Amino acid sequence: MTAATYRGHDRSASDAVRALPSAVAATTRPVMMVDVTTMAVSVHDGAGCASLFSWLDGAECERVAGLASPIDAELFIAAHALARSALSAADGGDPAGWSFVREPGGKSRARRAGGRPGPEFSLAHARAAVAAPLCGLVGLVGVAVARGPECQVGFDLEGHDPTLCAHELARVLSATQAAAIAALPAADQPAALVRLWSLKEAYVKATGRGLSTDLSTLAFDGSGRGSGAERAHDRPSAGWHFVHRRLPTRFSAALAVQGPAGFDLQVRWREVSASGLAAGVVASPCNMRSCRSCRSAGSSGRA
Repeated sequence: MTAATYRGHDRSASDAVRALPSAVAATTRPVMMVDVTTMAVSVHDGAGCASLFSWLDGAECERVAGLASPIDAELFIAAHALARSALSAADGGDPAGWSFVREPGGKSRARRAGGRPGPEFSLAHARAAVAAPLCGLVGLVGVAVARGPECQVGFDLEGHDPTLCAHELARVLSATQAAAIAALPAADQPAALVRLWSLKEAYVKATGRGLSTDLSTLAFDGSGRGSGAERAHDRPSAGWHFVHRRLPTRFSAALAVQGPAGFDLQVRWREVSASGLAAGVVASPCNMRSCRSCRSAGSSGRA
């Protein structure tokens, strides 16, 4: 090999190295980050939730006043205060400075003072099972906040009810799903039903189309255990990620996210207490080992 030939190969190699960043950029997949924060509400959190009431605006206070159940009112206050805190953590500003616009299908949009749109978000609250109040737990609230362009997010929480039967959710199950659940041992059927319902509810909340959607046509692959990613069938369009997770407080959490074609999803799960939220304490990362796997599983669960 002559010196001239070697130099020629060296230039080609240098050109290839210089071209590498643009090639990598061309193949980089868009990443959607979603922060999920949950907060358990117990009979001991009355004072904390009462202090959070001052964060709500007039429309929210009217809705609280219209709730007949004190438990529902407490969960509403906690959920909306948590949403305000999470939105401020993602976008800055005072938690009390947010306002919300409800669309016809029930989906809420966050607005800053002056009407500036806030991040895409979805909140949820669920009562504890009948036996749970014996240990002081009233319910669980949570919010998912997405960071990324062109996205829709839906989040749902459901308490585990060991008495749940398939006929109670017949309208949202396909014949195949109903048969698959019927084939399970009786003790496993309630958890399977909650998994399906929470995933479908998260999808409805993401689209904002309301429960008029025919949910019996929406099916999922995946075990739904732990932080398993789910793959959906019979969707209106592609570009969806679904994640289901069983929480240690006997609740199921489900997340549905739609974004740009081929996007990767990363989910961070956090917990906060009502007293900590009122004191302005930042939510701490969830201590479950599945948190780490959830970030990778979410990226593999494209629909």
